Amino acid sequence: MHERFLAPRAAAFEHRIADPGQGDQRDSIVSMLPLTAEQKAAFPGIGPYTLDGFIEKIGARQITCPTLLTAAEGDPTASAAEKLFSALEVSRKKLACFTHADGAGGHCEALNRSLYHQRSFDWLDETFAMVE
Repeated sequence: MHERFLAPRAAAFEHRIADPGQGDQRDSIVSMLPLTAEQKAAFPGIGPYTLDGFIEKIGARQITCPTLLTAAEGDPTASAAEKLFSALEVSRKKLACFTHADGAGGHCEALNRSLYHQRSFDWLDETFAMVE
């Protein structure tokens, strides 16, 4: 779930291309979220709308770089992808959806990473080709 908030926040305020990385940062992330102590203890087993308003707080409208968002069917961490996508005002943006039918449903498209990689690298190729 941290990528749902950290990557957009980084993109909003850091204009160089960077990889926000992956890792288990649950405790440090949860401590920063606007949640009650009970919700933090239950995290990530909280409703996806508990953090409504957080997208606006992270500065989604300040993101100026081309942005690719991914959302896998059945992945609760992808529940805010459409909302973030709608909040983005950048001209080059894409929401890539992955389904169980693609074999890429579930958390982080883990059951079909090759499809995830193909779509992501295709988007990068198209995006960087526009810069040349």
